Amino acid sequence: MDNYHIRRCTGRDRRLGKEIAGMHKSLISEGFLSSLPMPFLTLLYKYLIKRHIVFIAVTGKDRVLGFVAATLHPEKLMRDFVFRNNLRILFTLAPVLFRRRVLRQLRETKKTTSIDDATEANMPELLSIAVMHDAGNRGVGAALLKCLESALRAVKVKKYKVVAGEKLSQANNFYVKHNFKNIDEKVIHNNEISIVYCKKLFDGEENK
Repeated sequence: MDNYHIRRCTGRDRRLGKEIAGMHKSLISEGFLSSLPMPFLTLLYKYLIKRHIVFIAVTGKDRVLGFVAATLHPEKLMRDFVFRNNLRILFTLAPVLFRRRVLRQLRETKKTTSIDDATEANMPELLSIAVMHDAGNRGVGAALLKCLESALRAVKVKKYKVVAGEKLSQANNFYVKHNFKNIDEKVIHNNEISIVYCKKLFDGEENK
């Protein structure tokens, strides 16, 4: 397989929104977002590419092997996304919008993770990370995470969080391996438990 490099997406990469959305849908198939129509996921990733943080692992032939998406302000993300794309969101969700289950889960998705410390509830968040199956065991996921953390450190982020379903053993093992700590558990969708992980980025933060 070709060598790859990691780069941060810019607004000019919005065209990759559909490709990244397709990867999310196929590689993170257990999640609620993956059950939503592709046009909605495409719109969401185009928004994340333009206004938040998305890194991709790409080969010399411009094939995307993996991606990671994050935000500095999770408490504002969904509100801002809806504000900027309200009519397009309605259009892309039209096939499923009035299903009771979908409406309930959309409301749940908008809620910020509940953590005892309110400042931690709004800490930067890793939203999604995925790597193509045929690129496994090449360190792509670890490389994406390293680049994301460098970007977070550059803007003085001391710690960030990620939420993963308790049943997603591969994802949970990945986060534990990369020094995320379990700080909370929450029921978000379908009465299933999600684990809230936190990772501290600066020396001297470990014991605070």
